[in-house]
Amino acid sequence: MITLKKDRSYLKVESWKEITELNGFRVKIDHKDHTLNEIIGRYIFAEKTHCGLKSCNQPHNKGYIVSTKDGLITNLGKDCGRRYFDVDFDKMAKTFDTAVTEHNNRNTINDFIFNIEHRKSEIFNLRNKHLGADWLNRAKKILTKQSQQFPYSVTEIIRSMIKSRSSQIMQSRLANKSEIERLIASGEKVQSPQYIDEQIGTFEGITALFQENDIRDILIGDLQQNINNIEGLDVPSLSQTELKRWAKWCSSYQGVFERAENIVSTGKVLLDIKNIGQFAPLIEDDKDQIVFNNFLHTLAKNESSKPTQAAAFGGA
Repeated sequence: MITLKKDRSYLKVESWKEITELNGFRVKIDHKDHTLNEIIGRYIFAEKTHCGLKSCNQPHNKGYIVSTKDGLITNLGKDCGRRYFDVDFDKMAKTFDTAVTEHNNRNTINDFIFNIEHRKSEIFNLRNKHLGADWLNRAKKILTKQSQQFPYSVTEIIRSMIKSRSSQIMQSRLANKSEIERLIASGEKVQSPQYIDEQIGTFEGITALFQENDIRDILIGDLQQNINNIEGLDVPSLSQTELKRWAKWCSSYQGVFERAENIVSTGKVLLDIKNIGQFAPLIEDDKDQIVFNNFLHTLAKNESSKPTQAAAFGGA
């Protein structure tokens, strides 16, 4: 990668040949005969290139492109620059690196702002599409908080599973004679009556309910809120710290959005009727069973409704 200063901008140069063809470029110069003027570029290569100082000539992977007071241009490594041009080179290198970083950060932010309407649109679509993020968020509240639309006895089970980060749906039952004999033989204390837990199912998609995957926090609390903030930025006046912060956020946007898409997809698996229906054997109260069946019926309507229809869970 080669970066070259041109006027007040910093350009990406595709090949080293473009550097060697610069007016005044020399493959080798004697540092004793020339005075350093400024750093005009830097490079990082997978393959090593030779230093432009006759007294060095060692190959290196990264370095700087410099100009001299008499108009010559060459390349040299940072160690050579420090060794032969002392403090001046260190100051120039630091100033150049800072300027390039600021330039790149501003470009990253400006590029994001240029495409900001597209970003807004894709967030809106992910939230409002059929079985999208808002639908998942409403359903999550019903499953994990006290709601008249879902049996609280099952909510407590789901909460416990989230806390233990387990997808196993367990049910307690009375141990039979052979199971009790095995427990006694293994030295375990046996109670009367003795119950054992056995897995009756796997709750697929439970990760969509984990706190770190809260779809509302990701889409609204992070992406949508920061898009609103970035629209009001005066990019040219941002400090180095602010530029670094916002450029980092802009660069992370796509990965975070794709993560949100994956969570919504996982939510569809989570809210599959057969998946939720696995909790039916754990419901003992008749009223709870009616509420549970009504919830499954709502899921069925949402799955079969057309994409243009609102897929909702009441006012949750």
